[in-house]
Amino acid sequence: MNFFFKLNTGYLFISTAKKFYKIPLNFNAYRNLLIEKKKITKVKKNKIFKHFLADESFFLIKKSNRYYNFDFKKNYFFLKEFENLFKLKARRKKLKVTKTFFFKNIDLLLKYEPFIYKNIYKFASKIYIHKSSCHGDFYYKNILESDNKKILIDWNNFQVDASYYYDFINYIIFSKKNYFGNWYKSWSKNYEYLTNRYPKVYVETYVLWKISTEMNSQKFDSRLKNKMINILKDYTNFINRRNK
Repeated sequence: MNFFFKLNTGYLFISTAKKFYKIPLNFNAYRNLLIEKKKITKVKKNKIFKHFLADESFFLIKKSNRYYNFDFKKNYFFLKEFENLFKLKARRKKLKVTKTFFFKNIDLLLKYEPFIYKNIYKFASKIYIHKSSCHGDFYYKNILESDNKKILIDWNNFQVDASYYYDFINYIIFSKKNYFGNWYKSWSKNYEYLTNRYPKVYVETYVLWKISTEMNSQKFDSRLKNKMINILKDYTNFINRRNK
């Protein structure tokens, strides 16, 4: 039996040869566990994501079968295979970015930053995306495997009305070879590679989606607010330079 604490999240994890236990140690951790449980009920209705759910149960704690860390070398083509699952889907509803759920958080964040907001709104109001579900935190640490089956964990950021492209971009940005210490720096460093691989509108609106997701998943205090506003200041300059 092995166990370890994650003080930043407030959980105790215990693993045996066959089972894995996630035990909340404070109210906030328990609340997040309930959020994940609620999100998983939505995942179970999703035609694609439901096949990546772990065999688990919730009752004060979360108990699941024991799975193993994702092997990069053995699963070199996993991202491409994962992409193909979604790209085979029928055409989805188009939605203006400024009407998406995640742009509402940008509205909130920039309430007292009219100049930045004006530039971002001008850019985003011209863009439409095909909305679809996404995991919301798709990267190698949230992928497990057992008997050649892939499992996704940490569903707290699962979204129905976003885009699966944001998952693909997130996966690439947070890979070991592409990560530069923070997600925005990694996004900007990999911008050319990403726009060669995916439609530009998703690469560029990923930043807005990611900020919104962090606002929902982290404690929204003055530190986080200032961090996000500084990112958006640089983001507007970055986008303007590349769209001249």
